[in-house]
Amino acid sequence: MKLDASYTLVAPESGPVRFALEALRRDWQAVFGAELRNGESSRQLRLMLVNLGREEAYRITVTDEIRIEGNDELGLVFGIYWFCEEVLGVDPYQFWTDHVPVRQREIAVAEGVRVQPEPAVRFRGWFINGEDCLIGWHDEMRISPATWRAIFETMLRAGFNMVIPGTGVAPTDPQVDLAAAMGLWITQHHAEPLGARMFSEAYPGIPARWPEEWPRFEALYREAILAAEGRKTVWAVGFRGQGDQPFYRDDPRHTSPEQRGAVIGEAIRRQQALIRELAPGPHHFAHNIYGESALYYRAGHLPLPDDVMRVWGDNGYGAMCMRRMSAHPGEKRIPATPLAGDRLNGVYYHVNFHDLQVSNQLTPLVAPELIRDELGAMLMPNGFHYLTLNVGNIRPHVHGIGLIGRMVNHPPAVPAYESDFCRRHFPGFETQAATFIRRYYAATGNYGPHRDERIGEEGWHYPLRTGIACVLRGENAAEHVTFRFIADRPADSAGCFQWMRERAGESLPRWETLARDTAAIEQAGWRDSFGMFINYNLHSCRGTVAGMEGLLAYLRAEWEAAFCRFADALQHMEAAHAALRATEHGKWKNFYRGDCLTGTPKTLRALDVILGVCRLRGDTSWPRSAWMIKALGTTSHAVGILGQTTTDDRRLAAALVRRGQGDPQEDLALLR
Repeated sequence: MKLDASYTLVAPESGPVRFALEALRRDWQAVFGAELRNGESSRQLRLMLVNLGREEAYRITVTDEIRIEGNDELGLVFGIYWFCEEVLGVDPYQFWTDHVPVRQREIAVAEGVRVQPEPAVRFRGWFINGEDCLIGWHDEMRISPATWRAIFETMLRAGFNMVIPGTGVAPTDPQVDLAAAMGLWITQHHAEPLGARMFSEAYPGIPARWPEEWPRFEALYREAILAAEGRKTVWAVGFRGQGDQPFYRDDPRHTSPEQRGAVIGEAIRRQQALIRELAPGPHHFAHNIYGESALYYRAGHLPLPDDVMRVWGDNGYGAMCMRRMSAHPGEKRIPATPLAGDRLNGVYYHVNFHDLQVSNQLTPLVAPELIRDELGAMLMPNGFHYLTLNVGNIRPHVHGIGLIGRMVNHPPAVPAYESDFCRRHFPGFETQAATFIRRYYAATGNYGPHRDERIGEEGWHYPLRTGIACVLRGENAAEHVTFRFIADRPADSAGCFQWMRERAGESLPRWETLARDTAAIEQAGWRDSFGMFINYNLHSCRGTVAGMEGLLAYLRAEWEAAFCRFADALQHMEAAHAALRATEHGKWKNFYRGDCLTGTPKTLRALDVILGVCRLRGDTSWPRSAWMIKALGTTSHAVGILGQTTTDDRRLAAALVRRGQGDPQEDLALLR
């Protein structure tokens, strides 16, 4: 049949469906250039609820009319969004990619019946975490209701049905109600069981001891359960300390693994009892086997009830093994995979991660091949019920999010994902784009022997900033948490700086070649995504090479050499910052203003500080500047004046470098 703008809409306008209908009308207008009118006709799009025998299922029937049937409201929502993507050609991630659907007069739609295949995972969620750019994008420094609505709409368009709507979210926050109204299941972060307030926030100054403070914990849990009334909830049960750390750091009386596992298990059982008392069923429970929980559960010290989903976390870099707990030399990689007999399982997975070391916030890091192998291996066995995907600021991570969306919803479509992605977003050069994307993931440097041990863009910033802070304070960088990712960590600062210099130096030629090969691509979608990712990493990597060389010179008290290398590093990091900001057009104005986790502006400030310190320590002659005299090859009176008035250390550094290369220029304008 032929679909055109003459079709009318017959649909229930209530609950979550009304949000999806608003999106459908926008899409219809974008494709046909006409309003989708309500009312019965001989050519109509009819939406209805029918019993399909499975929660959230939908069925599409195409004859002279198109009928979208949902088993329930969320099933109808998914059916509407399938129609938007597969028939109207609208990208589920269009809000983030700026993809514009093709304007059409009519669309050929094959007649027949399509029944939605059952998704590979029952609960498919996003965790909006590390959302510094999403927050900083807004002048009020909080994510607006309109942006939350766009986030939740994107999730539903892409087939996700569950959300943790922000970091440190309270059950009374308005975006939680909005997510529930749009049909999403609500779940919670592992550090905030049941969505309860932190004990330290509710009871400041009172130690969070177990079991003595159970009545206070119980009050917080009851408060959270009652606040969730009327929402579809997957309850995160568990027991962590204040600020997402092991509970025994707050209550060190529990010393053995057996004692600690028993406390977590007892807390979970009490939480379940409260939920059964206060919230109507059916009940869904999940416990994150993450950090210390993984150690105790694998050793048999943490008993979990059979009806609790075991949610295994990747290490933040895409591998299904435990996150580094301490990164001591020789630390073992402990698998984060289900044990024999585990019936209900799930995964907490990252395309975005923040560890103050070498992870990623602003650019993708986890390669599609690794995602397919690691997450795919978890999906294959029976009993996989739950996924929470850490999506960060969303916009930089659409490529990985989209792949995982296919894996948990429609696994047979996964092999075609890369070609489909490039065909949609980079039309006209999709084959070259696919090659460049593979090269992008290969360009990242390695910090260890395993395929997941890759250096994200934070690795070009945290070690450099930490190194600067350590040399200025007279501290040993090797003892700082930032450098603990190095398995055979050197004993001193110089060894750490040299190690980072070598890793950046290994990666830099790949970034330079890739940047050169893609420099001529003018397509806007490429420039705002992989084009920016390449340039940001290129300039940040160059800045790390120069910055680590500056730190090594600083340790040798070679002030002029350090001064020149830090000036070079500052120039490269400014270019990296400019690459971010160049994507802030239209609605994206100020999107990267909130970059505080990778912290490009903090890197610029740190380099500016140490540049000035090098000048103060090395250019000590008075009243004239010995470095200026050297740079210009003159002792004229004007040099003395400039020495007292110029503030541009980078120009002086550039002049010193030129002088060292045998290019003296007695040109005072160089320093003005």
